[in-house]
Amino acid sequence: MADTNISPGAAQLTLSTSALTLDRDLTADNYTGDADNFWDGGVLGGIPVINNGIDVPQAWNPITGGTKLVDLANWPSATTAKIVKPFRNYLIAMNITQSATDKPHMIWWSHQADPGTIPDSWDHSDATKDAGRFELTDVNAGVIQDGEALGDFFMIYKDNATHGLQFVGGSFIWRRFNVFTATGILAQRCVAVLPVMKGKPSRHLLATGDDIIVHNGRTADSVLDKRMRKFLNSNMDPTNYTRSYMTINPRYTEGWFCFPEQGEDFPTLAIVWNYVDDTLGVRDLTPGAAFIAAGVVSEAAASRLWDDMTGTWDESKETWGARQFTPQEVDLLQCSPAEAQLLHLDNTNQLAGVNMNSSLERTGLAASRLDRFGRPVIDITRRKLATRLWPRMTGGPVELRLGSQEEIGGTVTWTEAKTFTPGTDNYVDFDAPANGRLLALRIESNTDVAWTIEGYDIDIAELGEI
Repeated sequence: MADTNISPGAAQLTLSTSALTLDRDLTADNYTGDADNFWDGGVLGGIPVINNGIDVPQAWNPITGGTKLVDLANWPSATTAKIVKPFRNYLIAMNITQSATDKPHMIWWSHQADPGTIPDSWDHSDATKDAGRFELTDVNAGVIQDGEALGDFFMIYKDNATHGLQFVGGSFIWRRFNVFTATGILAQRCVAVLPVMKGKPSRHLLATGDDIIVHNGRTADSVLDKRMRKFLNSNMDPTNYTRSYMTINPRYTEGWFCFPEQGEDFPTLAIVWNYVDDTLGVRDLTPGAAFIAAGVVSEAAASRLWDDMTGTWDESKETWGARQFTPQEVDLLQCSPAEAQLLHLDNTNQLAGVNMNSSLERTGLAASRLDRFGRPVIDITRRKLATRLWPRMTGGPVELRLGSQEEIGGTVTWTEAKTFTPGTDNYVDFDAPANGRLLALRIESNTDVAWTIEGYDIDIAELGEI
């Protein structure tokens, strides 16, 4: 479910109220599992179906705060599935365990369900039903890790291969085909559906074993450059990488691949790819980011009170009488199990009501001068002296630093911070200029302020070749 956020291994499931506080207990009984048993599922004909790979899949019908989850009706006895996802009018179960026997290459599908109902059979031997099963034979490609709808197709992801299903009806029900014979998925939850864009087919954003790709079921392209691919593979924890996940931030047209750094239990960093601009960045995650999902966030206290405002009237960027919630706008929610909280991301300038440090960095700047056409000349052989910074910013105030590096990817030596107030200051001078083969820029704040940057200029003097 795109707008559902459940902690891995959660023993109890709760419905959050409009104020984002835990309110309604939906748990039929305490569930089993741990932090490595992930909840999956989706909405079949208006009925949410969720699954943790250990217990019987659960259904929520009707969708009300007073309704408890129930075991999925007609589910085969002594059977669990690592993944259960809806597709068309069917449920598809993958990586089956039956009577304590693991069948990691097995795929089952249910009989088709009428809208508003649960499938009435999984019996593949009943000729009057559509239910069926098959087993993928490429055992050397690893086990089935996940599956997700892609337009008219359903993608099945193994460790090192990708398969597809297409509904054809009749006695066959599905057409099965190979998609990628040497490309699979890093771990469960490491795939997300990109929003449909004009002129582009449906696409998946996928973390593989050593890359992040975007594909349409036929062709695939990497979204990482060589430097970012090296950064990812050298920083991801070799044990807890299975807790990584992919999510989409529609408000900012971004795909986030969230992963734990070395030594961390849960994701701490996100590689952010803007799927409109085709740009890359890295952002820190709020501690304990067990999972992040997108959905419509409705808050009862959807308008801010006068007494809760900070700063002056002129500094406020908000609209009088406006509410923070719009029923068409999709935001991100983060599940933080240690604090038993859901965090509404990118909604304020603070972290759970406390000021936080916010920063933006650009390193590896190699431009040393402009050519006669006004274009920057890239030269890493010359030392550069940066003395003045001209930011084009709004909001603030912020702290600015210039930095220097002696090699690409090397340690940055930063100047002392200088305060810059957009709308008042035009530039900042640094008492001890940045001096190096490569330059860097850092903007940061640790107060309850918003700021944006549209560009900058740096006064640079060449010092000579090395």
